[in-house]
Amino acid sequence: MNTRPNPTNQETPPGAIVGVVGTVAAAIGVLIILLQLTATSLPGRLFLVGVVLVVGGLLLRVESAIRATSRQRNAADDGAA
Repeated sequence: MNTRPNPTNQETPPGAIVGVVGTVAAAIGVLIILLQLTATSLPGRLFLVGVVLVVGGLLLRVESAIRATSRQRNAADDGAA
């Protein structure tokens, strides 16, 4: 009997979804900022929304990286002594 874990059935790490959401938010924020800089007819508040999305997205990416490193550290400590 094969007891190896199936790599296609692995659980999603806890910080993976947060990282994806952060990447999407930052990308949308950059697009909004670029649209604001190229178009003159858009409202000024849209630039602020873009900046908030970029900063929030980057903070979510940082949180995802912190969770990933702490998860790897905890997995290394769980071995037999």
